[in-house]
Amino acid sequence: MILQPLQVEIPADGDCLFSAVAHQLSLDPKGEWRDGAQLRQTAADAMEVRSSWFLSVLRCGHVLKTNMWG
Repeated sequence: MILQPLQVEIPADGDCLFSAVAHQLSLDPKGEWRDGAQLRQTAADAMEVRSSWFLSVLRCGHVLKTNMWG
């Protein structure tokens, strides 16, 4: 079986990192990710709960409130 590459247009809207990852996750039959905004919210929530892990790298509020991180 030969797989063909799939080319998908991901808008360069500041959510492109999260949108691209959400698109790949949506290909899984069990995938629950609908869009980049939902994935961004989930990531920000997880970072807030585990903020001590992330404080040395970035501020959680910037992930949720800005398009600074993808």
